[in-house]
Amino acid sequence: KEESSSDDISGKLLCDKVKSSGHELVFYSVIPDNMEIIAGMVKYLVEDKRCDAVIITGGTGLSNRDVTIEAINKIAEKHIPGFGEVFRAESYKSIGSPAMLSRAEAAIYKGSAIFALPGSPQACELGFDIISREISHIVKHARS
Repeated sequence: KEESSSDDISGKLLCDKVKSSGHELVFYSVIPDNMEIIAGMVKYLVEDKRCDAVIITGGTGLSNRDVTIEAINKIAEKHIPGFGEVFRAESYKSIGSPAMLSRAEAAIYKGSAIFALPGSPQACELGFDIISREISHIVKHARS
């Protein structure tokens, strides 16, 4: 089932968090679970829109249609494994062992930080809290 922007609770939550934290929201869209489209959108946001960071929610699960991580891996120049490790450790505190199913991940593409979060609102809240604490530091190092 294709999700519409009106159904995208987690995406809208992230948009609100970006704006309320004082960052500029450059772009928002709901796109299909398609590796080429996801990778292409990240490239567009980094290369054409010059975004310092891209946050993607959804498509990080274990089903065949969950291809966000694979799309990021196609273009990533460097991975930030600590992001996923911290996300899973923090998630474990609230949900227990199901945290091991999370494939939350971060990477660098052309000096920009790319974050992939699970699609649940709780995961997006947690993920954004982690991202917001370190985003300036990550971007500074990614661009040096």
